[in-house]
Amino acid sequence: MKNVYALIDTETADMNKVYDFGFILFDKKGNILFERNYINIDVFYNDKLMNSAYYGWKKPLYENIPNLVYTTTKGMIFDFFKNCEKFGVTHLLAYNLSFDIKALKYTAKKYMNEEINFDNFVLVDVMRTAIELLINTDKYRNFCKQNNELTEKGNYKTSAESVYRYINSDYDFNEDHTALSDCYC
Repeated sequence: MKNVYALIDTETADMNKVYDFGFILFDKKGNILFERNYINIDVFYNDKLMNSAYYGWKKPLYENIPNLVYTTTKGMIFDFFKNCEKFGVTHLLAYNLSFDIKALKYTAKKYMNEEINFDNFVLVDVMRTAIELLINTDKYRNFCKQNNELTEKGNYKTSAESVYRYINSDYDFNEDHTALSDCYC
């Protein structure tokens, strides 16, 4: 059985309601098999919720993103799992995977009144891997000190954005904070 991977990202309102969900399906050689970016209309068109979204101010930018699929929570969840089955996805990955899974589960329960699970996948938190292999090194800590990659409390940043800057020596990089685009970072 060959491994096929799904790399996911979510953007949320009210910390746990997914309004933007993107994923890339790829094989172990890095070949992209399929990608999709959903706008969840159950949340996206609720102005009160979107005003609570950390990146909600970016809502107008979505008008310029090609190939967005505007659908309900049910359509988004159903289509994601259908494509995972179609392509034989074995592993589910994300940077801070527990956040994305929790948000997707909460959104499905809230808007579909259904439980979803990810038990059929090997779960891989890319952030934990980055912490083990990169972040807990003197080289990364020196990078953070030299490039002001420190939190307000003086800790070393562990965000995907900071790690991307380190790996790619791209010190001006900023994530779009739109789901599919962030999957590519």
